[in-house]
Amino acid sequence: MNRLLLMLALGTFGLAACQKGGTSAEPGPSKQVPACIKDKTAAFAREALCKTAGPIAGASVQEYTFQKRLVYVFSPGTCRANMTFVYDAACHDLGGLGGVVGNRNINGEPFANATFERTIWQQ
Repeated sequence: MNRLLLMLALGTFGLAACQKGGTSAEPGPSKQVPACIKDKTAAFAREALCKTAGPIAGASVQEYTFQKRLVYVFSPGTCRANMTFVYDAACHDLGGLGGVVGNRNINGEPFANATFERTIWQQ
């Protein structure tokens, strides 16, 4: 659980790359966000409740390298105990992290092994 919280805390440092209004800067040509992830992010943003304020990390979508591929983590933020969902670039649901049971694995591997790449969106 501490590693998951650490990953979420480190992810908030990506805020420096975000523009005012809760949307991240447009990625360069080599860092395009897949269309289905853009669509999921737009839908997620409409329903997200947590906003970044002081020690509270708002809802976010972050990109990681995990199991030799890019994955996208949709986190509801720290104001709720909901599960964080992980999708691949084709929007396949790889599983959930956290929640009531405190799951930390995706495909049998600890998600703590993932490498943070960037924040796509944060509220």
